[in-house]
Amino acid sequence: MLLPEIESVQREGESLTLKLAPLERSLFFFQGHFPARAILPAVAQLDMVMRAYQDYYGGRLKFKGVPQVKFMAPLQPHDTVSLRLEFNAPRRTLRFAFSILKEGRTQVASQGCIGLAA
Repeated sequence: MLLPEIESVQREGESLTLKLAPLERSLFFFQGHFPARAILPAVAQLDMVMRAYQDYYGGRLKFKGVPQVKFMAPLQPHDTVSLRLEFNAPRRTLRFAFSILKEGRTQVASQGCIGLAA
């Protein structure tokens, strides 16, 4: 399996929140990263953000760079995760935040901004 299933989608204007099914150890991106303690690599998180942008915003713009990103907690197998996106068309930016949902609490795992170009 390449990407986790999406359980629900909530839209608020240009913002979007995707609740993902629990991350399965069989996800492609967990393979080899790392055998003793699997974590979802940063590049995989950025790939998921861009795929969601293409699927839910029409994705006409291409990846330009990541001017701002912070990784605060690892995403691991069996974590239940949400992905919040906010697309700003005039600025050509896509803000994102991955959060871990655990025991009624939410912990931001990573957040940042992707620059987009024509």
